[in-house]
Amino acid sequence: MFKTVKKFSACRIASGRLLGGILPFALIGFALLSGCDQLNPYKIGERSVTRYMKDLMGPAERYNVKIYKKGSDLRRGYISHLTITADDLRTKKGFDIRRLDADLYDVRFNSKSRTLENIGSSAFTAYVTEESANAYLAKNDRGIPGLRVQFETGNIVVNAAPQLLGVSIPLTLRGKGVPQEGNRVHFAPDALAVSRLNLPLMAVRLVEQRINPVFDLDELELPARLQSVESQANEIVLKGEVKLPQ
Repeated sequence: MFKTVKKFSACRIASGRLLGGILPFALIGFALLSGCDQLNPYKIGERSVTRYMKDLMGPAERYNVKIYKKGSDLRRGYISHLTITADDLRTKKGFDIRRLDADLYDVRFNSKSRTLENIGSSAFTAYVTEESANAYLAKNDRGIPGLRVQFETGNIVVNAAPQLLGVSIPLTLRGKGVPQEGNRVHFAPDALAVSRLNLPLMAVRLVEQRINPVFDLDELELPARLQSVESQANEIVLKGEVKLPQ
């Protein structure tokens, strides 16, 4: 109990004196050795990045940000490697992402505005569930009754009941998700399966036209450049690069 109070007092005193610019170096060292995160520049940087990502992408159940010390120079606004994980992220457009993982390298930041200014290279992986995808389709009505998607390993399954000449035609289409026009997820039905099942081409084309793009990352205001789409059991995996707003 005594140690806890002592640690808290050191952090509190150090924080106050640091802000006033009169903190002796010995007290800084003592506070850091006591585990005072308030004075740890890397912890401060991680909290700043977390706030920046919340403003950029939206709130999440949990953000986990890590700045790697090796090669980083915070005084010069340089981070060698930065990782960001967001669990249950809800974008500003109301789109739910189960999990987002991002690795950023050679990051330049502005310490005054607390914003990221440039990224040398990056990679992100986003996991979107069936539930989230169907909620998005329902919110953005495509004019096709019964339109729903299922995610299987290697395939996207689209169920719909388009109407042609007043007649409802139930369809089940299997296909792939492909990145198109930079940041759009496009559903491409399996042409062989369509032919083999003797599905009415007019109905197939109508569904294909109305469902695409399935997602548009630019429309969702996600800071990303899409490179690949992979379907897994019950969710779709989007991969690409992090793209900062201009």
